Amino acid sequence: MPESSVTISGIRNHVGSQHLQRYVNEFDFKYNTRVALGYSDSDRANEALKGIAGKSLTYRRIGGAESSTI
Repeated sequence: MPESSVTISGIRNHVGSQHLQRYVNEFDFKYNTRVALGYSDSDRANEALKGIAGKSLTYRRIGGAESSTI
């Protein structure tokens, strides 16, 4: 997967171990929905939107375990 290392070193300056799976999932999604397989930009966007249905965006405050919903 030489393209993944280019993505990580070219765009991501540092990949912490706690976020590595998210980066791998992002690369996997992009690779499996590429133009060579017949996906258009709108197809890819629709697939991404299907994956977030019913979920809320949360973040954890620095220094605390409390979560807030945006």
